[in-house]
Amino acid sequence: MKHSTNFLLRGLAIVTLLTVAAALGASALLKDQALYLQTQKMQQAGLVEQQLQKSALDQLALRAQMLAADRDFVEYVVQSLAPDPARGGTIDKLSITDLLSERRQGYDVAMVLDAQGHLVSQSGVLARGSDSIAHDPLVAAAVHDGAPARGAWLQDGVLYWVVVSPLLQNHALKGLLVTASQVESAFFQPATAMSDSDVVLMTPASIVAASARDVDVSVQNVLTARDAEVMALARNGGGPLPLHGEQRDLRSWVTPARVPGLELAVVAIYKGGDTAGSPAPLLIGGFVLFGAVIALLLLLQWWFTWRPLDDVLEVLDRAASGDRTLVLRTRGSAIVMRIGESFNHILKLNRS
Repeated sequence: MKHSTNFLLRGLAIVTLLTVAAALGASALLKDQALYLQTQKMQQAGLVEQQLQKSALDQLALRAQMLAADRDFVEYVVQSLAPDPARGGTIDKLSITDLLSERRQGYDVAMVLDAQGHLVSQSGVLARGSDSIAHDPLVAAAVHDGAPARGAWLQDGVLYWVVVSPLLQNHALKGLLVTASQVESAFFQPATAMSDSDVVLMTPASIVAASARDVDVSVQNVLTARDAEVMALARNGGGPLPLHGEQRDLRSWVTPARVPGLELAVVAIYKGGDTAGSPAPLLIGGFVLFGAVIALLLLLQWWFTWRPLDDVLEVLDRAASGDRTLVLRTRGSAIVMRIGESFNHILKLNRS
């Protein structure tokens, strides 16, 4: 094999190896970067949900406080619970229900409890017994402290944000106002829009609220089966949770909800496409194109310079062995043509 051909093959092999290595390295780097960005988005989704939860409870508490601080409302309730003949006759508790329905704005359920936490009147549907309500931690805390309590209730698989507000008269606890707002899919829209993820709220038993009704059933089943792992992550501050679905593996991130009255975890499940629209194919194609250009330049250099130089070396070897009848016919680059002309001139002088 001629020297130039050997050099060409080595050069092409090196260019090929470098091109493949660069393409694989770029692909791995982009994959790691995409994974990092996905993780950051899912973490942000959990933090956004924490803020939305706080905002929802703040708004509910503000609306409840407006009603609980209404002196006429409180006096009406007190007269219903403990009628004072000096203030008028007995008030039918059903009229309290009508009043709650009339004043219920911004929440789904409103209840009036007595000073011990037992149900007196209710507006809205929330099937919960009086004894169950009286022993609820949020209600018990409001009775004990005489201060508002907020948190979450889970009733018949439906999640509610709940605020328990004391009804005070002359600084004495006369009853309690309970306001509850159901958590619906719209609650998750800001987090899902910015993270390209499905977001669900989980208890140790099951998924209790989700960002959309079309969350993949297989994913829901996997999450429910791994509820112990999900809640353990939430108790420890959150973290990544790989999921193995029926069609593909998914990434998710668990964030604690930190809401009194109920153990909750926020799970963000990345639902974006694998590589659709990513720059990886273009970048890898760029490396391949660059390698092809380098290989083409090597071939051109070999064809126009190195290969003709091999012919020159062959003639030089024959001339050195005493052959004076040689004429060098060269084709190729300008430098090779100059070498051939000079060599033929020398041979012509030697023959003369």
